[in-house]
Amino acid sequence: MRFRRRSTALVLSLALVAAACGGDDDADPAPATTEADTPAPDPDDGPAPTDPDSGDAPATTAADAPDGDPPSELAALCPVDALDDADGAVTIEFWHSMTVELEETLRSLVTDYNASQDRVQVNLVFQGSYNESLDKYLTALRGGTRPNIVQLEETALQLGVDSDGFVPLQACVDASGYSFDDYIQRTVSAYTVDDVLWPMPFNTSNPILYANRAALDAAGVGPLPTTLAEIRTAAEAIVESGVAPNGLSLTSSSWIIEQLFGLADVEYVNGANGRETRATEVLFDSELGLEVFTWLHDMVNDGLATYVGSGDDAEHFIALALGQAAMTIDTTAALRSVLIGARDFPDVQVEVGPMPSIGSRDGGVLVGGAALWLDAETSDEQRAAAWDFMTWLNEPEQQATWHAGTGYVPIRQSAIELPAVTDLWAEEPEFRTAYDQLVAGIESSATAGPVIGNHAQLRERAMVPAFEQMYLNAMPPETALQQAVAEANAVIADYNRRTGN
Repeated sequence: MRFRRRSTALVLSLALVAAACGGDDDADPAPATTEADTPAPDPDDGPAPTDPDSGDAPATTAADAPDGDPPSELAALCPVDALDDADGAVTIEFWHSMTVELEETLRSLVTDYNASQDRVQVNLVFQGSYNESLDKYLTALRGGTRPNIVQLEETALQLGVDSDGFVPLQACVDASGYSFDDYIQRTVSAYTVDDVLWPMPFNTSNPILYANRAALDAAGVGPLPTTLAEIRTAAEAIVESGVAPNGLSLTSSSWIIEQLFGLADVEYVNGANGRETRATEVLFDSELGLEVFTWLHDMVNDGLATYVGSGDDAEHFIALALGQAAMTIDTTAALRSVLIGARDFPDVQVEVGPMPSIGSRDGGVLVGGAALWLDAETSDEQRAAAWDFMTWLNEPEQQATWHAGTGYVPIRQSAIELPAVTDLWAEEPEFRTAYDQLVAGIESSATAGPVIGNHAQLRERAMVPAFEQMYLNAMPPETALQQAVAEANAVIADYNRRTGN
C-alpha cells in the first residue's frame, strides 16, 4: 500500500509549519545570518557589572533568591519598584521571532497584558528568525536603536553573557525576592551560568518523534520506536512493505547529537559542559559519538531514511504528508501547526512520541527554544516594566495559554492543573509528550545543555557539513566524525581567542 500524493496547494499549506518555529527553533542556522559574521564581543567594552567573571555576581542560585533586602550589588541593576515613580505608562519594545500560530498566540498575550494594567505598554516587533534577530541586536550594540527585551535562542547563552549588552535577570530576581519554586527547575538551570540567571526562560521546547500512524499500521509497526535501533527496525518494515520509500525523513539539524548526549547524561563539551569553566573542546570524539554518526550514515545509505536538506521549508513534514516517509524528529514547537496542516491530508494520522534515545535514558532531553533577555541600555523604569511583563508572561495562566496555542512546554508546574491544559491533554494527548519527557530528565551538567560561545556556528560549520558528507557522498562515519571534531574545536578556539578567553 502506498499513500497517494495530495495537491500542491495542500503541500504548500503544510510548509507553513517551518515558519511556525520562528525560523530556527532548535534548528541549525543559515550561513548568511549568523553571529560569526559579526565581530565577537570585546571583553573590554560595555558595562562591567554585567560581566559574570567580574566578581560582582552573587553566590546565590537563580532558584534561591534571598529573602528580605537583597544583599548583592547585582540587585541594584534592576530597581523593580521604579514603576511606582514613573510619570505615566512606560513603553517597552520587545523583539521576537515567532510566526504563524506562535506569533498569533504571543500577540494575543501581549494584547491581554497591555489591557490588564495601565503602567506598561509593550510594543511587539518581529525581527525575523532567531539568527536574524541576534544579528540585528549585535549590530545595534555597535550603534543603533536597541530593544528593551529580545528573544534569543538557547544557543546564544555564552554570546549573550560575553556581549556586555544585557542585565542578568538574576538582578531582578534578587531585587524582588522572586521564587522559581513552581518552575520546572531544568528550564531555569539551562540559562544559569556561574549561579547567575541571565535571560528569563519563556518558550521552552524539546524534540519529539512525529509519525504517521496510518503508515505504521499499514507496515505492521506497533508502538512508536523509543530508541534508534527501534527506529531502524520500524523503517525496515515500512520500506519492505512498500508503504513508503523511506521510513524516516532527516534534516541537517545537528542538534540531534546534542540531544542524544543529553539523554545519555554525557557532556558535549569540556568544562562541565561549559558551565564550570569556559568550553575549549568538544567531547563527542568518543564511542558514543561514533555510534550516533554510524546510525545516521547507515539509515541514509541503506535506503531507510531520506535526507531532505535544512528543513527550513518543512521538507521533512512534507515527506510525511506525501507518503515519502512515515517518521521524522523535530521540535515540539511545531506541534500545533503540524496538527493543523495534517487536516488537509486524510491519509496522515499524526502520532507523537518522546525523542528516541541511543538506548540509555539516564539523563534527559535538553531545554530548547528561547528565552527573554533584558537590554542594559534600558532606563530604571523600563527595567522594572520589562520585569513586570516577563513575570506576568510566565504566570501559570499565561503559560497554559501559550502551551495550548503553540506546543511549547508550560514551564510552570501548576499550569498543568489548569483547565486550559487538562482539557487540551484529554482531547489532544500529543501535547503532553514534551512536558512529560522534560520533567522526567535529571538535573546535571549534561542535561543542562552545552554552553559554547559560537554554538550556532559550531553546528553550521562543523556538524552540518559532516552530516551532509555522510548523507550525500557516503563519507564513512569515522571520517565525518573526525572532520566535525576538528572543525568544532577550531570554531571554539577562534571564538575564545577573539573574546580574550
